[in-house]
Amino acid sequence: MHEGRQGDDEKGGDRQGRKSRRSKVGGRRSKVGGRRSEVEGRRSKVEGRRSEVGGRRSEVGGRRSEVGGSEGRKI
Repeated sequence: MHEGRQGDDEKGGDRQGRKSRRSKVGGRRSKVGGRRSEVEGRRSKVEGRRSEVGGRRSEVGGRRSEVGGSEGRKI
């Protein structure tokens, strides 16, 4: 049992290290949100969506305002 747990811990550590590096590129929020979704479940929908919207907003900030306006009118 302990061996199995250690193996999982080692894999988790490796994965975290890689994710932490991607965080600098701006992909950490989306990855962290996905992982939190498994633990919190409820926040996963709100955080997961926010992470995607946040990442897109910073890249397409100007375009997002236009898209948001059109979407608001459609609704």
